Amino acid sequence: MAGGSAAAEAEMDRDVSRGAVVPSFEFAFDSPNFSDRVLRIEIVAGDNGPASNGDVCGGSIADHLEETAEEGHNIDSNITMDGTSVLTVKTLHVNSAILAARCPFFLKLFSNGMKESDQTHPRIRIADSEQNALMEVLSYMYSGKLTATAPTLLLDILMVADKFEVLSCMRHCSELLTSLPMTTESALLYVDHPCSTSLAAEVQHVIGVAKEFLAKKYRDFDKFQDEAMNISLSGIEAILSSSDIHVLIEDDLYFFMVKLARERYPVLEERRKILSSRLFPLLRFSHMTFSTLREILACTDNDIDHDQVTKCITEDPKCSKCLTLDCEFAAKRKSSGKFVTLYNNELTFNDERGCGCADLFEMPWFMFIADDDLFIDGVLHLRADVAVVGQPKLQT
Repeated sequence: MAGGSAAAEAEMDRDVSRGAVVPSFEFAFDSPNFSDRVLRIEIVAGDNGPASNGDVCGGSIADHLEETAEEGHNIDSNITMDGTSVLTVKTLHVNSAILAARCPFFLKLFSNGMKESDQTHPRIRIADSEQNALMEVLSYMYSGKLTATAPTLLLDILMVADKFEVLSCMRHCSELLTSLPMTTESALLYVDHPCSTSLAAEVQHVIGVAKEFLAKKYRDFDKFQDEAMNISLSGIEAILSSSDIHVLIEDDLYFFMVKLARERYPVLEERRKILSSRLFPLLRFSHMTFSTLREILACTDNDIDHDQVTKCITEDPKCSKCLTLDCEFAAKRKSSGKFVTLYNNELTFNDERGCGCADLFEMPWFMFIADDDLFIDGVLHLRADVAVVGQPKLQT
């Protein structure tokens, strides 16, 4: 039977990919006359369901029930895996052939042996937060239509369809969500939705479009720093991970991250974890000023993981912004037609102070203006020769 089940699933995938027209059985939805089983939908509290802990997709309660069915075990309808009681049970008349044809999960559920008492009353368990979305998905498998239009519910439907492997519904939801006008609120809704990393391409596409919207809207980050303080962490990551972000100086991003973490995460251990694992990896340390890099390395603040930050800075050869240059400045003389050296010295440049020659010609302004030998047809000709002779490393 396992081989037949796999073949049927493959055929379902091919039908969806070809855009095959599937007949509507809307008239049979929850109809005793056209149903051969009664599906028991056991609903548990959201705090104990997959939607509450971020495990919306892979490793869900639905997966556990499927495994239980495959093993031929009965499922206790009153107690969840962690011992939590079922809040309520909703029953629905279903046609096993229709559901199995539309969904690999139900194909497996109806194909594998269970105790006799479960043959006509198969059971699945969901979180209460998934109830409305599941009913939409079940209805879709009969009619090929969705009645939902709100982004919040459409996203929930997409996640439930992903969990139960209803591929055509996932694609339909993805198309609907990406066709809606994107706003900051809807984009954050998509990127903030709790889910596992093993998402289907349709779900990833919606999240990707939302991230692109946020990155584009907040590209000129200096203008939005105050507003960004109220954006979720996932939204901040989407914005700062963009390679097209514009900031006057990279240092500002570092100080923004520290400020955000201090205001949002009062517990030191959590704050350090957020900074080190989610925010600092987005920093371009090589674009930061020498003085700020040195300040970070010398900082004794417990907010940051010093070993991690030190490694990021010292192992990046671009992070040393301190340069020693051999500088020579010369002016062309009218009398000889040649350049004459006026200044030659080694200068060490960093972002703390400027270096150079304050009085290149060593004469008062009125004498400089009156010197006909310096101006050729009213034009002053200067030449600068600069060569790098040293680039000291940052001290940790």
